[in-house]
Amino acid sequence: MRSSQQQSRLKATAYHEAGHAVAALECDVPFRLVSIQADAASLGRVVYGRLLHRHTFECLTPARRDAVERRLVVALAGPEAERLVRGRYNHVGASGDRATVVELISRMPYSVEAQRCYTRFLRQRARDLVCGRTHEHASLDALALALLEAGKLTAAEARQVHRETRRAQPMTDATTTQAKL
Repeated sequence: MRSSQQQSRLKATAYHEAGHAVAALECDVPFRLVSIQADAASLGRVVYGRLLHRHTFECLTPARRDAVERRLVVALAGPEAERLVRGRYNHVGASGDRATVVELISRMPYSVEAQRCYTRFLRQRARDLVCGRTHEHASLDALALALLEAGKLTAAEARQVHRETRRAQPMTDATTTQAKL
């Protein structure tokens, strides 16, 4: 039997990884697996197709910048989803995601101030994606629950949970729904 602290940590990890998965599905970023089974390196993970680090930043075409931006939003979505459950930002748990974002954005041909602004913009996009609309929030809840039950999901299984949840939910803003309550 798990302690309440262990259960709380596992739930936060499930939401964190579900946040990545929902964003990947919404942003059309391919992945193979999402897991909350801990290993020596992390409490959970999403296994993506191609690595972000292979993108060339010397000449960012619009298509390449869009692909990198979608991956960055996915990286930022995990910590934002976890923040929903914990009520605060988990700086330790998000350190790997943050390091990925900083490393990739620092390669872009922007000033330091532009990089900071761009990061804030992408973080807000990630926040809006995982908790700004009712159907994504419901999908986040459903994927986190599925992860808590199964420990890991293939991309096809995550896509099925996401699709089923979207069918059942109206396409409204969560803020609009909350305002009606």
